[in-house]
Amino acid sequence: HKERKALERLKDQIEEKRRQADEAGRKRESILQGIQTLDERHMRYRQSHQDISRKLRKKDQEIEAINAQIARLRQGVEERQEAILARLRVQYMEGRFGHWKPLLASNSYGDFQRRLHYLSAVSERDYGLLETFKSDMANMQAAERQREEARLGMVAYKRSTERQLHDINEVKKEKKVYLTKLTDEKES
Repeated sequence: HKERKALERLKDQIEEKRRQADEAGRKRESILQGIQTLDERHMRYRQSHQDISRKLRKKDQEIEAINAQIARLRQGVEERQEAILARLRVQYMEGRFGHWKPLLASNSYGDFQRRLHYLSAVSERDYGLLETFKSDMANMQAAERQREEARLGMVAYKRSTERQLHDINEVKKEKKVYLTKLTDEKES
């Protein structure tokens, strides 16, 4: 009678251990599935990080090109500014009616026509210089705006990369926790 009771208890214990083993097996499967999901997420983040890094390098190249363009435009603007200032100095030195002096000194109608043509050409040149100067200034400002937009875009990419990297690190931590749990389950 005593032995039968002991045997019943032993059978109950064995049944309980079997249930626990089944439960541990189910948990193990769940943990393995979780690890697989994390691996997939980790792969996606890594791919995304590589894409962002490529885009950052491209933005760097864009900014370099824009900087070179701005340097060229600035040089052109400075040269034209010098030319305009030189013309204005000449006109100032000639006085307010300096343009008419050569016309008044002309000997004949033909000479008068030639001198008038020369003066109008000079005026057109001054006007052309001013227009080119204004156009270059506008181009330079547009290029600087473009550079600023590219820089802001780069900063946004950089922040995005940092967020992605942070997420990858979090995934790695979660993975370690899962692996530790899995080891504990197997041991028990």
